[in-house]
Amino acid sequence: MELGVHRAIEGGALPPYVRRQHDDLLDAVLNPELATNRLVVLRGGSSTGKSRTAYEAVMARWKRSPLFYPRTAAELARLLRERSMRSAVLWLNELRHYADEPGRSEVLFELAELLTGRDRILAITAVWPNFWAKYRANPPGEPGSPDPYRAVRELLSPLADLASTDPQNVDAGRGWVIDVPNHFTANDLDYARRLDDTVLHNAIAAAVNADPPGQVTQYLAGVPDLLNHYQGPGADPYGQALITAAMDAIRLGHDQPCQPELLQEAAIGYLGSRRRTVPAAQWQQDALAYAIQPLKGAVQALEPVPPECGTGVVSYVLADYLDQHGRKTRRTADVPMALWQALLDHGDPREYLSLAAAAQARGLLRLSFRFSSAAAAAGEEAGLSMTARLLRDSDRIDEAITWYRRAAEAGVEDALYSLAEALRSASRADEALLYYQRAAKGGNKQAMSHMADLLRREGNLDGAMVWERRAANAGNPDAALRVAERLVKVGSLDEAIVYYRRVAGNGSLSAARELVVLLTEVGRAEEAAEVEQDADTREYYADLDEIRAIEDEDRRDLQWLSEEAEGLADAGAIESALFYYEKCADAAGDDITPYAGWYAFGAMRDAVRLLHRTRGLEAALSWLWNRAKAADDRALDEAVNLLREAGRASESDQLRRFGWELDGSISPPWRSLPALPRSG
Repeated sequence: MELGVHRAIEGGALPPYVRRQHDDLLDAVLNPELATNRLVVLRGGSSTGKSRTAYEAVMARWKRSPLFYPRTAAELARLLRERSMRSAVLWLNELRHYADEPGRSEVLFELAELLTGRDRILAITAVWPNFWAKYRANPPGEPGSPDPYRAVRELLSPLADLASTDPQNVDAGRGWVIDVPNHFTANDLDYARRLDDTVLHNAIAAAVNADPPGQVTQYLAGVPDLLNHYQGPGADPYGQALITAAMDAIRLGHDQPCQPELLQEAAIGYLGSRRRTVPAAQWQQDALAYAIQPLKGAVQALEPVPPECGTGVVSYVLADYLDQHGRKTRRTADVPMALWQALLDHGDPREYLSLAAAAQARGLLRLSFRFSSAAAAAGEEAGLSMTARLLRDSDRIDEAITWYRRAAEAGVEDALYSLAEALRSASRADEALLYYQRAAKGGNKQAMSHMADLLRREGNLDGAMVWERRAANAGNPDAALRVAERLVKVGSLDEAIVYYRRVAGNGSLSAARELVVLLTEVGRAEEAAEVEQDADTREYYADLDEIRAIEDEDRRDLQWLSEEAEGLADAGAIESALFYYEKCADAAGDDITPYAGWYAFGAMRDAVRLLHRTRGLEAALSWLWNRAKAADDRALDEAVNLLREAGRASESDQLRRFGWELDGSISPPWRSLPALPRSG
């Protein structure tokens, strides 16, 4: 239980372990004889048996090795810096506890560095599929925008997927991700029935008759009892409000655990008007007692957390399955102002940036501003540039310039360049040039290239080349290509080769082909052959990846959903067509590829046109508001365009500049005044 394995129903000993197909893969990659450090990630939903799977495998193959379990990113940082580990297991349970801890995820860079060694260190962790997609996705926005998952993305990027791999062919010296299915197959169930355990047999009987069938691990973890306690007949409405507040807070970006004050104040927003007439003092304690009630000795909706010293309760942790359940079932649910305000009043300022991003993705620009400016007031410098970008993206350029100036004065990285860009957008070219120069001298790659372009347009090719070289040497691949091309024109082939090799080494096939030509021309045929062979290999795998992307089952599903929606729309089955369009947009929203994004955007546009044509503008806008509540950040822009196309330019401009309110109405104008510093 200390390692995160869920208790079984009835609270007794864990039932016998039922080995499944993924266990053979895990055994293969856990070979303790190999010196290479490695990371193994078990990917699956809540209560699918990930922690138990990891526990059984580690006990079987690494039982004699010391095990370290840092429960937070801060503890992991101390462990990596203060202790030298060899032949050890680093147990990280749920990856999100480290990747999503505000201001602490940078420690994953240190972990990635550790894993390049040969100290026989096994790091093992688990992740839900939606978090895996979020962590692997390319960062949104322009260069210099906040990239909260850069460290975890670097940690996960070398991992290979072990789906459908023969355990005999596994290269155990690499890092791997292994899927843990959310159900037992028929063979798994037959094997489990032969084991002599009443609790296991009862779970099998319940799971076989359920929909979907075969979810044995979920029944063992008490999931049906948990859901019934939360939303079944007879559920306490005040306890339910507390639990729902925790579910929404966490899916918006609040880090577990949740403080009592936050939950109690937020819960009021989830009560109907009649129940709000009852004073909070009369229901809060009973509601908390209901939310923490143990169910069959196995699970609680909210688990109390004691203080580090002494007794009592300082916070509450939401059950994993309810967290997952909330992310699925409450995607388009209304979030009351009471919760947003409680998060602002009681949240950690380091969370404000993620909460600001959550509000912005929903088109709630006023709320996004409140959180990002509050982060800045609390000393989080990234809040300055985030606020400036919010205002710039809303075409409030003059206000954005004010915030970019504050960010530049505070020394925020890339703020000088962003300020220059904003000034240029405001047609203040002379002032913009000064900041481009300052940014370039400060090492900004984009500003260096901008200075080179400026000098090139003035005919100063030598001066442009100086800045282009600086940009190339700072890591700008486009600048390096321009330098190489210029060097070829002036006959400096050996120096051009250096720049082409640098860009080719970063994955550019076109640069590799140019490099082959130059190496051949200067008589370095052997090097040219090596580069060409490497380029041919990379091109082969790039083509193979493209073919796989086109033929991938998930991509075919998206195409089918889109085509099915179009056919239903043509047949006049509007509700069914909208259902498939929304399924397509949702499915693509969990995918990280441009291919899937193209389908998602197309599905949204087609659904909006269909609604506008058949049911009118207000129906289309209402549909887009529901997409926004599901954090589809394209919905606001689509609504702005729809209003403009409908001839309602004033409303379109107001929506673009000020966003939506919580009820889906267009926000009235609001001012971007700096937040007061947070007291205490």
